[in-house]
Amino acid sequence: MMCAEEKGFTLIELVLVLLILGIIAGIAIPAIRGLKDDTALDEATQEVVDALRYARNLAIQENTTRLVDFNPSQETCTLLLGYQSSGNNLLTFDNTLNPPASDNWGVRNVKVTNGKTVLFSDNTPYGNISGGDTTHVDKMDYNFNGSGQSLKLAYSVYDADTAGEIAIYFNSVKVADAGKGPNNGWAKTKQISLPSVIIGNVSIINPIDKKPYVIDFKTSLRLGGIDIVSAVFGGLDDVIFYPDGSPSQGGSVVLSYKGRTKTIVVEANTGNISVQ
Repeated sequence: MMCAEEKGFTLIELVLVLLILGIIAGIAIPAIRGLKDDTALDEATQEVVDALRYARNLAIQENTTRLVDFNPSQETCTLLLGYQSSGNNLLTFDNTLNPPASDNWGVRNVKVTNGKTVLFSDNTPYGNISGGDTTHVDKMDYNFNGSGQSLKLAYSVYDADTAGEIAIYFNSVKVADAGKGPNNGWAKTKQISLPSVIIGNVSIINPIDKKPYVIDFKTSLRLGGIDIVSAVFGGLDDVIFYPDGSPSQGGSVVLSYKGRTKTIVVEANTGNISVQ
């Protein structure tokens, strides 16, 4: 009885199979690595977006100011209650839109309060205005001591022709435009919120792990290697959110990982946060 002839793969067939598998692997492995890189960058981007939104929501819910500080050199994003201070603060009204001493303007009835406590008050008219202190023709600085998480500033401006003519700075950070007033007249008293000034521990505590809310891409086991390329908010690398959800400055944060980038945008005026 004759047996059927047994057949197997020839050497050439085996070589062809291995060659095809090698080609498939050469295509698939980089694609898988790229997908993994995209996932890591997406996760890092979402963590920063969550931190910004959390700080903004806290500012709205608690009717105060909250600050997000980026440190590109250390690859960190930290949520803070406010600026840590020795207790001395600088408040500035700056007539930014006009050449030196060319425009009539003024500020008076300046008062800073922390709840019911008055931290500073000065009713003297300053600026480039007749009948007032004219030694400060382009800007007026006020220094005062005190801290708090619910600081309010009251003031009146003179002859502010446009809403952005006179800028308000607090501890060297622009916090608002003073607003428009009547021509050749004093505006009614206005009130705005100032950034929190805290003495001592300034960190926001993460409700999940009960530790300071810090994203550290240098030490993260899961997202190590993520690079904070830049964080720019009006020339600063931090952003303050106010009780109405608006930011101190609009700006963006750029993250990078293995040649890929994501840009997180904080819109001026609204504080809306998006990813590009």
